[in-house]
Amino acid sequence: MLLEDTMITLTLRVLDNNNNCDTFIKRNVFIYPSITPLFTVPTQICEGNAVLFENKSKVLSGSMEFKWNFGTGNAADTTDAPEPVFQFPGNGTYKVKLTARTVPFGFAFDTTISVTVNPIPTIAFTKTNACEGENLTFTNKTTPSAARSTWDFGDGSTSSSESPNHDWNANLGPKKVTFTITLDNGCSQSVSKDLVVLTQPKPNFTASDVCAGDPVVFVNNTTWPQGDISYKWDFGDGTTTNNSDPVKKYITSVTLTPNVTLYAYIAGGCADSITQKITINEAPRYRDWE
Repeated sequence: MLLEDTMITLTLRVLDNNNNCDTFIKRNVFIYPSITPLFTVPTQICEGNAVLFENKSKVLSGSMEFKWNFGTGNAADTTDAPEPVFQFPGNGTYKVKLTARTVPFGFAFDTTISVTVNPIPTIAFTKTNACEGENLTFTNKTTPSAARSTWDFGDGSTSSSESPNHDWNANLGPKKVTFTITLDNGCSQSVSKDLVVLTQPKPNFTASDVCAGDPVVFVNNTTWPQGDISYKWDFGDGTTTNNSDPVKKYITSVTLTPNVTLYAYIAGGCADSITQKITINEAPRYRDWE
């Protein structure tokens, strides 16, 4: 067995069969070193990952130079780096070839490994600003939908539901919601969105009991943090108004106790309401008032 990187002497004897004279020819032969080309990649590669190719090639003596072809079909996707980092253009299986050449002798050896790049989910979800004390529904728009979901609502709570509801209660202000999807191949993707948990308006009003035909003055005592606000009054007799502090006459010949509801709406879509019963007392005699 001839060893690599070894100088040996070969002797050739030439014999004349007629006279038995012989001649010896000697030559020194150098067994050049060969390379065992080898490289490794991560066991799991996801689309978009920067992949480190760890070069495990060995040579007994001298040094090596390398040529990598990443199997994309693009002539530019090659490199001479000893341990390159490469990002594949998409998911799929690529035949990556490493050619190692001895220096200074120039003998080339190569190896090819199939590298699989797993797909990642296309992740998205819809949201709106949240209102204090109300559940907010998050709608999962991810493809494929068959994946493990993880939600971080930015207030210390999480969920693994596909399209969860969440109530921030009194935890108001800006929040960052992060949604992570993990496929069965182990690849994951995350997306974050900002939203604001808005303070609800707190509708309230007062109104004095009056006699039939007398005007009822409704005093609007609604409070809200800031911004625009609008109202709707339902007087319990089929009439409504959008005035802030309305005045209303009830025409009746008997005592009425209508339920009056005040709705308050603020910018951002948050709303609340309050319903109170008022009394319209029967007048001593009935007539039409203007």
